[in-house]
Amino acid sequence: ADPGFRAYWKDVLVKQVDAGEYDGVFFDSASPALLQAEARVPPDPRLARRGAKDNIFAELGNRSWTAAWADWMRDLNAHLAQRGIPVIPNIGPLITTWDDTDYSVAAGAFLEHYSDPGIDPADWTGATNQTLSLVAKDRIIILQNYLKTPNEVARRKYLLANYLLVKGRRTYLAYFA
Repeated sequence: ADPGFRAYWKDVLVKQVDAGEYDGVFFDSASPALLQAEARVPPDPRLARRGAKDNIFAELGNRSWTAAWADWMRDLNAHLAQRGIPVIPNIGPLITTWDDTDYSVAAGAFLEHYSDPGIDPADWTGATNQTLSLVAKDRIIILQNYLKTPNEVARRKYLLANYLLVKGRRTYLAYFA
């Protein structure tokens, strides 16, 4: 919510991309839905359960995390897009049912643990529908999951099948052991 901090981020990211000759910016663990797991020390009880969506935070300009995140990401993405720099946040597997964050405000999304075979079918459906929505908006989509060993052929096929279900012009699959 702080204009000075926003300006700092814009300036620093452009400088880092230019200095490193990078193709874009990747923000790891950058989803409001991941706050419960990422912001634990010390724990903030305001983030418990649906807190990132439902609670208002004075330090975020009297907005929820999800609203403040979307506003900040929209502004940052627009600034970097003028320079041809895509912003790709890690938004997790999209299985948090309360999370209605507008992830389409960024140039793309990195979905970690995407379509894991162990998730509930209702969560799979919700995540697939959200992913298809991003693909329809021509966002860069990187789907990542993990293999326990390089020999997990059935899991590779399952992940590949899920990728093919949502594949768009700028959709990619990554999995590794």
